[in-house]
Amino acid sequence: MLGIKRIKIGTITDEHLIVVTPVTSGPAAKAGVLPGDDIVAVDGKSVLPFDPYQKVNALIKVELNRKSASSDFKARVDAEKKRIDGGITIDDAQKTPHYERRQGRRALDSPRGGREDDQVKITPKQFTVDPVAQSVLDSGKVAYIKVNCLSQETADRFAEGLARAESEGAKGL
Repeated sequence: MLGIKRIKIGTITDEHLIVVTPVTSGPAAKAGVLPGDDIVAVDGKSVLPFDPYQKVNALIKVELNRKSASSDFKARVDAEKKRIDGGITIDDAQKTPHYERRQGRRALDSPRGGREDDQVKITPKQFTVDPVAQSVLDSGKVAYIKVNCLSQETADRFAEGLARAESEGAKGL
């Protein structure tokens, strides 16, 4: 499951496509994608915020307020233009399974645990999700039932898990 996280830096509010929860048995989880991972590119294309021109506009405003021209202004604007021209909208990015991620970015340039950006190739394939997982904890005294997803089978599978836990002598849930 993907979500959109808004990060405000100065006057710019940037939207990031992040992983909320990878499906446990799915290809993303098997590739090592974790909750909080920031999807920064899809098939080599930068994931753009809802307003892709926001950064360029901010660069121009800063430059107009300077008393002398900065030496790297044109290069920064050209780099941003190239990113926009070769980018993919955040909506389109959510529809494709090929991601490059930046692990758990809390701010734009601080990856979780100091790790560098990495790429993860996720090959789409069909898989089955068990809607309910069940186990018994604490020497058989407590049953643990986890709902992985909602489907037509979830309620029945949950009821089966409760019955199994009760038959195994679990005293709590």
